[in-house]
Amino acid sequence: GRTRSEGEVGRGLTAAIKEAPGRVFIGLFSSNLYRLHSVLAAARATGRKVCLLGRSLHRYLQVGSEWGGNLDLSGPFVSEGALSQHEDHELILVCTGTQGEGRAALGRIARGNHKVGVHDGDTLLLSARAIPGNLVEIHEMIDGFTRGGAHVYSRDAPWPIHASGHAARDELEDVIRWIRPKIFVPVHGTRTFLEDHADLAEDTGIESVTVFESGDILHVDKQRGARVVDHVELERCFYDGTHVGNRDTLGVRQRVDLSEQGAVAVSVAMVGDKAHVHLDSRGVWTDGGQLFERLGAELTTYVEALPAMDHAAMQEEIRLFTRRYMKRNTGKKAQVMAALFQQAAAS
Repeated sequence: GRTRSEGEVGRGLTAAIKEAPGRVFIGLFSSNLYRLHSVLAAARATGRKVCLLGRSLHRYLQVGSEWGGNLDLSGPFVSEGALSQHEDHELILVCTGTQGEGRAALGRIARGNHKVGVHDGDTLLLSARAIPGNLVEIHEMIDGFTRGGAHVYSRDAPWPIHASGHAARDELEDVIRWIRPKIFVPVHGTRTFLEDHADLAEDTGIESVTVFESGDILHVDKQRGARVVDHVELERCFYDGTHVGNRDTLGVRQRVDLSEQGAVAVSVAMVGDKAHVHLDSRGVWTDGGQLFERLGAELTTYVEALPAMDHAAMQEEIRLFTRRYMKRNTGKKAQVMAALFQQAAAS
């Protein structure tokens, strides 16, 4: 088939806004400038003002106003600080965060962490598709608006309020027939989508069609077309504060382990043959401190009975004893950091 046109979405948004008794929140991807163009046209048709909530919306608006061609992004706008000067039925609030992102406008409003709250009688129009993998966050955001008294509409809305940004099969076939490429390599989507797109290209008459995935090395030449000749294992990179690195260099695996298992710090001061134990923890169940009282007593007895050994070996024994005790009594493999201090007894 073919995707819905943006013109139809514009008419659907206008119809939805006309029926809304109070404020209208519209969630969309900030990069979808034509959708913003449609929202502004609907605002002019219904006599409402538009407030943009989300820094990325303002950035895209600035770029779109300079380079948007036939798009009309001129308003009518109202600032966030001036919202209280208007009645609810006079306002449209365009927001980022359609995928339930915690720091975006919609998520913060839903949780009550934004200057703008949800009023009884508000309407939320989600003019975007739910991306697989985000459903839990999206539904939590929707619940927040519903709890505040808003009516929420998405794909099942009685008006056409969203059109896909991806071409449907017949449109993809049009593109292939127009371009008539000698070599066709689909590059976007899951492996199943890639294979379906490749099949479409073959059905359209393209002879050299190759499916490849991230890490595959593609060789292209006039005689043999395109083919995968090698593969490179790719590693995910993380941006962390001021640093960029992989799981190991940034300690990501350790952080995950700490979040699930917790951490225990144990220090033992040996004065002669007597042990003085101190325990501290983060993210660990200690039965109100009673677990550490028992552990401290048993560790003291254990350390004082150890045969003579060097400092590093004794410190490791302390760490292993504490780790085994925590695993046995809590079912968790807590990260254990041990420190040993030795001092000769006073004469």
